[in-house]
Amino acid sequence: MNVIRSMIMALSMYTKLPMPKVEWKDENMKYAMCFFPLAGLLVAFMTVVVGIGCHALGFHRFFQCIAMTITPILITGGIHMDGYMDTLDGLGSYGDIPKKLSIMKDPNTGAFAVIGYGVYLLAMVACFYELSIKDYKLLFFIFIFSRILSGLSVATFPCSKDSGLLYLFAKSAQKKKVALILCFQAVLLTAAGIWIGGYLTIMALMIGLLVFYYYWRMSRKQFGGTSGDVAGYFLQLCELFMLLGIVIGERIWF
Repeated sequence: MNVIRSMIMALSMYTKLPMPKVEWKDENMKYAMCFFPLAGLLVAFMTVVVGIGCHALGFHRFFQCIAMTITPILITGGIHMDGYMDTLDGLGSYGDIPKKLSIMKDPNTGAFAVIGYGVYLLAMVACFYELSIKDYKLLFFIFIFSRILSGLSVATFPCSKDSGLLYLFAKSAQKKKVALILCFQAVLLTAAGIWIGGYLTIMALMIGLLVFYYYWRMSRKQFGGTSGDVAGYFLQLCELFMLLGIVIGERIWF
């Protein structure tokens, strides 16, 4: 039953889908990160449904791509985008670690966040516009794999502060077991992805790992570790660059 509660907790935290209420206590949070990729599956499913639905109904391609861009934000409630924007403000300050963390806690939105948000949305619309409908299936790999990597960071990276939701998940998690389960998920997902998408999956995989390496180095250097905001920043970047890699891969080989 604790495993089921962990799943409910992960989905209620990382999606806006209605879920039963569970008590927020350590034993219910032990394996929550193991179900983070499930949120990615739901996000990918809804994004693909929206994309195919818009195409079938005859909507203009531009409308379709905008709808696909905002679908993940609506499904997740913008929790990762919020972290992306806060982290951009922190990085843009060029201050020391305490100053960056203080800026990220500020409820006011800075110029770097607004600029970064606009650039991100435009880049995602452009990528969806160039993505072939036949390769929409690869969105499942992107949205799930990015969350596997994010979950691994919670289990293995140091936290930048001893507060916040990510710290609570990290503190309560069975870290070694969670990391092993996520690695197992990554192996299965990669095998399925290569079988379905071939070289495009391999390209997305390599790019995702490179972004993960950047996240590891940047989080330690700039913030002294990871946090919920920095993890959200990574997730958004990982999804964007993996999608960009697939789009470029389509043009290189075809």
